[in-house]
Amino acid sequence: MKKPFIGNDTFDEFRCGSCGRIHRAYLKELYIDDDAIQSLPEVLKRYNSKKPYILSDDNTFCAGDAGKKVLSVLDRGSFAYSNHIMKSAPGERLKPDERTVGNALMYLPADADSVISIGSGVLNDTGKIIAATKGVPYIIIATAPSMDGFASANSSMERDGLKITIDSKCPDVVIADLSVLISAPAHMILSGTGDMLAKYVSIAEWKISNIITGDYYCQFIADTVSNSLNTVVKNATGALSGNKEAISKILEGLVFSGICMNYAGNSRPVSGMEHYISHIFDMRALEFGTASDLHGIK
Repeated sequence: MKKPFIGNDTFDEFRCGSCGRIHRAYLKELYIDDDAIQSLPEVLKRYNSKKPYILSDDNTFCAGDAGKKVLSVLDRGSFAYSNHIMKSAPGERLKPDERTVGNALMYLPADADSVISIGSGVLNDTGKIIAATKGVPYIIIATAPSMDGFASANSSMERDGLKITIDSKCPDVVIADLSVLISAPAHMILSGTGDMLAKYVSIAEWKISNIITGDYYCQFIADTVSNSLNTVVKNATGALSGNKEAISKILEGLVFSGICMNYAGNSRPVSGMEHYISHIFDMRALEFGTASDLHGIK
């Protein structure tokens, strides 16, 4: 297995030569490789976790056999894990709402000493909240390169019919197993690509706000987001055809884009008016009981 991104210049705290501020990323480790799930026992031992709480849904548990692979390596390591698979209605996706968070909390063991989510958007946002509430390390096993929130410290949720952002917890570790990710549906890869394409708007709006209102702006962060965007765009076609290297690059671009939210201390570098419009679509769907597509697609 390749050496993970751990303790390098990207994840370490540093003073920015562009804006002069201290930048820090809350993500500690990123594994992107074939069979990256095999690193899980080693990671858990490093975080002194013996009783992880594993969270998934009936779709993500089966995605690329991710659930089976996770349980298999934990069984070999003799971990006393708890496994909860949330159910969604036939033909529907799990919703990022009070019901989902409550369901996850109801099955959370009192002695769980870490949280492991298997999934992407909704599972990751839910796992962040559970880990923050419990005050334990959090690991996300990515099943699709579908959004840029892998390394963010907040959760995009629906509450009382409104789309809101909740401060939660940045994952300590992101594990992206390419043997799992290559089975991701094209629709989810397009969603991740769409989420990144929105950065053309957010970067422009951020710079305009700096010029007009004096809003904080950092060229280093903007350049890092742009580089991540270019990486995703360059590899989108290859990822849709199942090319592992392309999928690896897209996942990396999504993660590093999320890290830029940590650097800036807000979502301005990666989220502009296009995100608000997407959230309005979500709230309209909630109000009228209609379907709403993935964020990156909208």
